[in-house]
Amino acid sequence: MDSRSETRPPAGDLSGPEAKILTSLAELKALGLHPAGKQQLGLMAGYTNVRSGGFSEPLGRLVSAGYVVSPRTGVVAITETGLAAVGPVEPPETSVELQDR
Repeated sequence: MDSRSETRPPAGDLSGPEAKILTSLAELKALGLHPAGKQQLGLMAGYTNVRSGGFSEPLGRLVSAGYVVSPRTGVVAITETGLAAVGPVEPPETSVELQDR
């Protein structure tokens, strides 16, 4: 098991994919979509396949580290620890801005 799953790493220790997923989840919360479906999160973070290891592995590490919880199958929510790690976010203000990401 990855040692990062045993302790909570400081936010600076997040990988690029972990940071992108966590930031996207914070943006979804700011948009009022909390908890969010994994499909919503994957699309917001730029993934086309949420079953791929490229998405599921960093998401799993975020869950193990306490930044994200999964209240039920297919749904994820950012924790207070996750919000603190991300800091303030500015969600897209328009659908065009969202699509441009």
